[in-house]
Amino acid sequence: MKKTKKELKIIRIRENIINISKLLFKEQGYRNTTIDQIVDKALISKATFYQYFENKEKLFIETLNHSKEKLLSKIKSYVENISSLQKKDRLRKIKYFIYKTLSYINSEPYIIHFIFYGSTGIENQIINIVRESLNELITILKQIFNGFNMSDKEKEHLVISMVGSGYLHILESTIQPRTTIKETAKLIYKEFMPYIIRKLKW
Repeated sequence: MKKTKKELKIIRIRENIINISKLLFKEQGYRNTTIDQIVDKALISKATFYQYFENKEKLFIETLNHSKEKLLSKIKSYVENISSLQKKDRLRKIKYFIYKTLSYINSEPYIIHFIFYGSTGIENQIINIVRESLNELITILKQIFNGFNMSDKEKEHLVISMVGSGYLHILESTIQPRTTIKETAKLIYKEFMPYIIRKLKW
């Protein structure tokens, strides 16, 4: 059903607050970002802010959920596109897929920093979001290896290992930049391709 002008305006204002907040959290960190700064950058009043978000903590949780939904949506769309390909053709797409995923995560590194260094009293909520994200991500990524000589458990272990490796590479490059995202994608690809190719040939 088509949205009304009022509904579209509400969505637009909410998205603007979230996107401005993401930029400020990324540049300054959660603790150093204030609601005054957010409303100033978003060109809204404090009263408008509180119509959408109860406080800064709720807003931060919403930015995490927003990032999670965007990431999972992108990954799901790409996985659906390559899952219909022949197995050998899928392999050629995996390195690019890793690169695109890492690029998106790296564009919002404040999430990684916050999980390790933040302290706001909402850590449990953040852990729940991360847990949910990983479970959904694993379920989506397993589809890439449908038709390979792997049990469901092997697919799960492979995907968990790849995600873990990617996370560590991203964390390292965020804290102490050494390699580009493209080089990181190649590293992860090389780490797991021998195993995947072996499973493909069996």
